[in-house]
Amino acid sequence: MAALSKSFLLQGSSVCFFKSLSYFFSRKIQHDFAQERDWDQYHSPRNLLLALVGEVGELAEIFQWRGEVKEGLPDFSANEKEHVGQEISDIMLYLVRLAEKCHVNLPEAVMKKIQQNRNKYPASVVYGRSEKYTEYAHGTKISHEIADETRKLDNGSNS
Repeated sequence: MAALSKSFLLQGSSVCFFKSLSYFFSRKIQHDFAQERDWDQYHSPRNLLLALVGEVGELAEIFQWRGEVKEGLPDFSANEKEHVGQEISDIMLYLVRLAEKCHVNLPEAVMKKIQQNRNKYPASVVYGRSEKYTEYAHGTKISHEIADETRKLDNGSNS
């Protein structure tokens, strides 16, 4: 877990995105927000997914036509950086709400997916490379083993 960001903490069985905002607390805040406005009736998985895709599009629009963007967004104005934060927040909020409506335990699903990716992309094989898992050591035993293991993992989950 050392690779996780400082702002992403694991505390017992609870997942904290930030020291002051846990996944479960953010989910509760969102749930209450929707209930207070009688918006739950509109929060079907389909509608939430479409809203999520729309927000991803709004984030993409900020980056459109800029070429490669450096980490930390040093070429963005303060207003642009704030706008990026707002769109990323919208994405996270819709994603958390979608997981709730789909009855997906998001922290558990994330940790499972990270483990699947570790299995699919072992550091000893893929270090410094970006090809799809099927391209590593093409035709060798290890690529077939990785491909076979990935098929097993993918058949066990729909992700």
